[in-house]
Amino acid sequence: IREKQIILRHIVRRMTTDSAFPTNIISVIELESSIAKSINGLVRANPISVARAMIKQLRVRNGVLRQEGVGNYAFVHPAFMEFYCADDLRYRFYTEHSIDAAYLKQQFGKWIINPHGWDEVLCFFCGMVEPTLASLLLGHIFNLSRINNREHDNVFLIAECFKEIKERDQVGGKLLSRIKQELMVLSSPKNLDLFPYGPSRSIKFGKAMRSIELLASISVGNDDIAK
Repeated sequence: IREKQIILRHIVRRMTTDSAFPTNIISVIELESSIAKSINGLVRANPISVARAMIKQLRVRNGVLRQEGVGNYAFVHPAFMEFYCADDLRYRFYTEHSIDAAYLKQQFGKWIINPHGWDEVLCFFCGMVEPTLASLLLGHIFNLSRINNREHDNVFLIAECFKEIKERDQVGGKLLSRIKQELMVLSSPKNLDLFPYGPSRSIKFGKAMRSIELLASISVGNDDIAK
């Protein structure tokens, strides 16, 4: 299992490193090269031959990969890629020490502010790392969202990510207070105009209400969202 996790992290890293945003598609040549690199030194046989056998196993037996058109592969569901993307960032930060907090702020800021960003990667990551690092990233996303006039959209994401943080008592109440304040604004009927007019208006308004309900039991120190 551990070896396959290493392989999947390498695959995701190849998918995301050279692209502006995470893309759930990889050519068979890049896939073979990525797997061969991850198993280099671990097998005596030709790494490319082993990589081809591993691709078949991941596709047929494990059901993780699927063919995507001619000469390409993809994860069967984006959630697989999102999870291993988050796990690879965790591994690179804590084990390889090849990236730092500044890199993570830049990457997540780029992914989240752009409409095509991968929100779930941030949620997974916040559940994997130390509370102080997760809080730092969410605070950064809050600030970027305000600069880009998207705080009303991204507060839902930030609230979801906050719930994933383990040992929230280490975070302090400042971040929770910001989430609380923004959600309270959005949940007020008099502020319905903050949402774009259209069918999604009532949906987003309801989402604000549900976010408050979901966070009602979460407290950090003396700061409780229900107060």
